[in-house]
Amino acid sequence: MTPSEQEVWEQILREPEREEPRWRYARLLKERGDPYGEFIEMQLKQAQLQRDGDHDMAESVRLSSESDRLLRQHGAEWAKAVAPLVKEYRFQRGFPEIVTLDADEFVRRAEAIYRVAPVVHVALDKAKGALGEVCASPHMDRILALELFDRRLEDADAIALAESDHVYNLRWLDVGVNSIGMAGLEALVASPKLPSLQWVNFAGNRAPDPCDRPGGVDGTFICTFERNPLGKELEKKYGPKRWFHWQPYSVFLMRPPSAVFIGP
Repeated sequence: MTPSEQEVWEQILREPEREEPRWRYARLLKERGDPYGEFIEMQLKQAQLQRDGDHDMAESVRLSSESDRLLRQHGAEWAKAVAPLVKEYRFQRGFPEIVTLDADEFVRRAEAIYRVAPVVHVALDKAKGALGEVCASPHMDRILALELFDRRLEDADAIALAESDHVYNLRWLDVGVNSIGMAGLEALVASPKLPSLQWVNFAGNRAPDPCDRPGGVDGTFICTFERNPLGKELEKKYGPKRWFHWQPYSVFLMRPPSAVFIGP
């Protein structure tokens, strides 16, 4: 890695949301013939197409096919630094920024992970009873999306998340199909420490889902959403909650179809 590449790489690690440093890094790699630069550009273009709702299917298919080919050829090499630290990783916007690992492993390895990858989306296994320690980690500040689907979580876990001082950047939260009751739900809704939260999957818990429900449907396309009575009641009590109401999936692009799984 040249000095200029190193400088941009460090900026990507510091500012993982920004895409301008990723484009710069891709250009620098392409200038010396590194196929990784081409791959990064392709995934950035794919992400942009999805965010913009562009339906140029031919271009989307082309980008997906070409990036998948490069990933099969080189993905293990491109992710060799992060692979030993996690169970699974996915490339998104050119880098392995989606990872899966056990909750206790995150506590022990987060510092090492963030030295080698711009991770913004974390899926935690064995999270029940461990979220207090996880959420005490200052590295939670970096997480924009937290995946806890079907992890047997209970009220105490939701309360630990709601009380954390390190979840203010969290935008996307999946706690569906757990055992969270009204105490846990109200803790999440009442928490002042989740100001950035935009989308939550709460379906399948002991407490009802407070989010808007699909209304009119034209074939498979949802045309309208109906306000949820529980959501209305909770908003009256705790104030407006953006995550109760329908948002375009692209409000924060977490896992586009082009995010190809590569694992150790």
